[in-house]
Amino acid sequence: MITNQPMIASTCALILAAGLSAQDKGYVAVSLGPSVPLGDFASDSFSNQKAGLARTGVFLEATGGYRVVPAFGFMGTIRAAANPVDAQALADALASSVGGTVRVEARPWSTSSVMLGIFTAIDLSDNIVLEARLQGGLGVASSPEVSVDASGSKVKETSASGAAFTLALGGGLRFGLSERLCLLTSIDYQAMEPEFTGGESTGSMGTQKLQAFKQPMSWLSIGIGLGVRLAGKDS
Repeated sequence: MITNQPMIASTCALILAAGLSAQDKGYVAVSLGPSVPLGDFASDSFSNQKAGLARTGVFLEATGGYRVVPAFGFMGTIRAAANPVDAQALADALASSVGGTVRVEARPWSTSSVMLGIFTAIDLSDNIVLEARLQGGLGVASSPEVSVDASGSKVKETSASGAAFTLALGGGLRFGLSERLCLLTSIDYQAMEPEFTGGESTGSMGTQKLQAFKQPMSWLSIGIGLGVRLAGKDS
């Protein structure tokens, strides 16, 4: 038995080395899907001064991760999203306040973010990886451009811009399609609270600068994407 121990140890070492070499070291991918607003950002209550009246929109992102060890790695994401505004809810609220007929047109909220973070990976099978991730970075947003026509009296507000730290927490599954390609599914919660400045309001009283305001923004990004594995098959 003693004479067989070196052979057993060598065999185990070879098996371990083969497993490590078979693991992918990470991926780069592009994903898209719905961007679902939450909390104050989605509120259409006229009594809520933080209401964003945002509706479900769409996001697009480029992301990549690199495994430092089999169960842990670093990642980065560039994400952009657009969320329409519930213009009818705003028109109804204004009509109930000022009376008459009110018509509102509004462009979407737009956001973009650059984030870095960490992820953990659990190999559920040879071709399925479960991932959880935490990222933080810079978020930049633009408020909607809004045009209001209240019984012939017209007011137009230009878009304002703001930036803030943003945090995202989420996870998903990665499916190996081949040794080089993978399919990704993901869901992320992201939040930030930028201060918007630079907007202007133009109406019968001329043009006035809008006061700076903060808008809590939070949403779920539910994505599906296609990626390229950086090496080999998952193990």
